[in-house]
Amino acid sequence: MQLPSQGPKHFPLLGHLPAISLDPLKFLSQLPTRYGDVVPLRMGVSRVLFVNEPALLNQMIRDRNWWRSDESRKGIRWFLG
Repeated sequence: MQLPSQGPKHFPLLGHLPAISLDPLKFLSQLPTRYGDVVPLRMGVSRVLFVNEPALLNQMIRDRNWWRSDESRKGIRWFLG
């Protein structure tokens, strides 16, 4: 699976936060059709990947060797209990 070279255009420092805050469902639902199943985004100055591929999400959650930031580990732990 290849990552697109770029995701949607973003604002300096704010990243994609303004677009997401206006209409999150519309913004996130359009990403897979325009950019594929894995889309690089910017949340402020942080880089994140939006993953919309069930098999890859399953692998990311179950595989303990998959690289994750501390923030994502805390989020997954909170979400899954």
